[in-house]
Parts: sequence; structure tokens; C-alpha cells
Amino acid sequence: MFQGGVLRFIIYICIVYNTNCLKDKDQETVQIIEGGYIDILCDSTGYQGDQIYWESDNRLFHVDGNQLSLKAITRNQSGSYGCYSQTGERSDVIEKIFLDVLYPSKILTWDSPYSRLVQNDSYDMVVYIQGNPPPDQILLISNQTGKVLFRDKGDGRRNITLKSVQCGDSGTYHLYAVNDLDTDVFTKDITVYCVPYLDPDKTTQFEMRPRLGETIYLEMHSAGFPQPSFTWSFGGAPLKHTDEGYTSTVQLDNVHMHDFGEYRLDMENSVGKTTYFFHVIPSGPPEPPSDLTFIDSTTYSATLSWIPGYDYNSTQTFVIVDSKFNVLYEFTEDTNNVGNITTKTVDRLTPNHLYNVTIFARNKNGTSRDLNAVSFYTQESSVPLGVILGVVSSPFVIVVLFSLAIKYCPKKRVVQPEKQPLLDPHNHGDQDIGDETERKRRSDDDTSSEENDQVDDGNRETNTRGVHKNQQKKRRIIWS
Repeated sequence: MFQGGVLRFIIYICIVYNTNCLKDKDQETVQIIEGGYIDILCDSTGYQGDQIYWESDNRLFHVDGNQLSLKAITRNQSGSYGCYSQTGERSDVIEKIFLDVLYPSKILTWDSPYSRLVQNDSYDMVVYIQGNPPPDQILLISNQTGKVLFRDKGDGRRNITLKSVQCGDSGTYHLYAVNDLDTDVFTKDITVYCVPYLDPDKTTQFEMRPRLGETIYLEMHSAGFPQPSFTWSFGGAPLKHTDEGYTSTVQLDNVHMHDFGEYRLDMENSVGKTTYFFHVIPSGPPEPPSDLTFIDSTTYSATLSWIPGYDYNSTQTFVIVDSKFNVLYEFTEDTNNVGNITTKTVDRLTPNHLYNVTIFARNKNGTSRDLNAVSFYTQESSVPLGVILGVVSSPFVIVVLFSLAIKYCPKKRVVQPEKQPLLDPHNHGDQDIGDETERKRRSDDDTSSEENDQVDDGNRETNTRGVHKNQQKKRRIIWS
């Protein structure tokens, strides 16, 4: 009973209100690209005498006759169209189509409420997209990284949010809307205000290991917005630098050992300030010793001096070698004594020998390259006389050596004056006596002189009795 009543009600509506009562399966879909045209004839056979016309479901379009002709079709003309036959109050549907107007995808707007985007903020965007068929891909891609930051499909309004944007997110972004007919692209430049930072796309060297006398460059490649200012310092003192855009450079000419250490760089803009540290590190073999000088030598040793080179913050050992690279001396210095003269004595050398010695330095990182050399002689060997007498037992050799000792080591002879007799100043006859006494004294002196000459020649006239006695007396004195 209920179903029959419903059916009668539907038929009543169709007849009285002339509505479309065709099922969806009876409706043909006609697709046409926007800007095209259609020309459709309605088969009105069997409806002679009836009024034939085409009409849209929204009643905004009506044309009499069995021909539907539309030119330069727009997307607004999409919808259902019917071919009707009317007799009096009765209206029948002869044919019905659905006009599907296709058009490429189109990004209508891409808006953001922010005029300034700061680091760590969220970036909210609103886009409006059209297209038929609706876009099957909506993509937001970063030009600098190539990453897809947003993906969706469909048309209409879309909300896009980039959370916690960073300095590196500044750059160009592309929004794509893709359907079967075309791809629409919208480009936007996004600027993130952020503190200065290290440019990840360029190489910045924070540690350098130069040798003394070299020239090095401390160079920072920065990024961030706005462009930063640069301040360099070393040991608290400001440094001269050259700036070009986002790059700042400090040049160190003729590196000295006092240039090694930590360098500070402060970069600052309206958003904030960042600090970086560069290190110039002493590393490698020591500098070669200089000014190797011979000072003095003995029979078995020689004294040398030199000026140590820089040890590059590693304890160095000085090595002295001869021309055959035999090590004569090694000395390890606990502290850096650069620029101060070091004096050392090399022992255990060969007497009366020509030495051509070289000095070099080494540490845990290697050996100094340049060599410094000097030549010198050690002195001749001399043996003390007592040592010789102690090891010689032949009486004849003793006599000869003793004679040589007397000849080359003469002692001073002291002559004692003779006592003169008291004379009476009033007795002039005593004058002859005094003269005679003086002649006698002179004769004795001459005799004593001759005896001394004989002693000096005792090695040639050993058979002289007086000389022999004097030699024995001398030997007793030496041995005692």
C-alpha cells in the first residue's frame, strides 16, 4: 500500500510540475574542452505535432527545436540539458545529456598573512585552485633543496603550513597544480629573517697548520638575512679584515710563532649575533737549529753552541752527528728556548782529529729538513812526566828522561854572596888585601859558572865526576 502510494506521488510530480523523471543511466555524458562547441540533434520521431525544445536543468538555457548548438563553450555552461516534447500541459523527455566542460588546472591565489617571516616561525599559506578534472597533484617544492614540502589533490581552497622555518628555508618555492589537461605553476620567494650562520654550500676551514714564514687566510662564508657585519679579534685585540658581501677574510703574512692560537669572529645583524672560532695550530717537525758555532776543544771534547728553532709545541731533541752520521751527542729540551743560545760540550772525541759535524732537531712529528754544519780539530794528546816515570823501569831510560827534564824544566839557581872581612878604614895598607880578595871572589864565580855549564851538558859528559854527583843529587830531589 505504501509503495504504491509513493509511485503515484512521483508520477503526479512528473506530470504536474513537468520535472525530469529519467533515471541517471538514461543520461548521456558529453565532454567538451572549454572553448569548443557542440551540435546535437534530438530524435523527435513519433512526436509529430508536439512542441520540441532543449532546456537546461536550471532553466537558464532554453532553445526551441530539436537541435542543441553551443559555441565557445565556457565552464559555466556545464550541467544537464534535456530535449523535451510538449503537448498541452503534458511534457515528455525525449533525450537528456550531461555537458561536462573540461579546463586546465589553475592556481587562482596563493596568500600568506605574514609580511616578515622570522626563524622558527610557522609559515601559513592559503591557495585556491580550479580545474576539471580536478588536479590529481598539488605540490609545494623548494627550489634550493628540491624537497616536496606539501602534497595534496583536488580543487578549491587548500591550507598549507610550513612549521618551524629555518634560515636555510629562505629562497624560491614552486606550487604546482596538475590535471590531465595542463600543469599550472605559481612561484613565490620566501625570505626568512635569521641570525648569521655558516653557509652550508661553501667550504670554510676553521683549522690551519702553517709553517713559520708562510701566508695564510682565515675566511668565513656566511649566510642569513639581513647581511651581517663582521668583527675579528685575537687575544682580545681587533684584527684588520676584508669584507665582500657575505664573506670576510683575515690575512696573516709571514706567520710567526706568536700568531698561533685562537681567533674569534663575531657576526651580527638585526635578528641576532653568532660567534665562530678559528684555530691556527702549531704542528709538524721543528724548525732547523741555526748558527752552529765551534767555541773550544780539548783533547777529548769540544764545546759547541747553536740557536734552537721553533719546536711547533712539541718537545724537540737536538742531534749532533759526524760526517758519517755517527751520533756524537743528543740533547732533549724540555722547554722552548727559541732565539736563545744553547751551549753544550761533546765528550769522548778522538785526539788530534778533524771533525765535520752537523746538527738537526726532531720531535714526535718528524725531523728538521735543513742541516747546519761546522768543522774543528781536537787537541793533541800530552802525557804527564810522572806517569811516564811510573811505568818505565830501565835505569838508562830514567837517566835520559831525567836529563831531558833538567834541560826543559831548569830550576832557578840562587847564588849566596860570601862574607867580606872587616877592614880598618884608617889602614891604607889593607887596600891591597881588599883588592886581592875581590880578585879571588871573581875567580870563584867563574869556576862556579863553568861547573854549571858542565851540569847542563851532563847528558853528553856523564863520565865527569862532579856532574855525576850533581845528577844523583837531582834524582833524589825529584823522586822525593
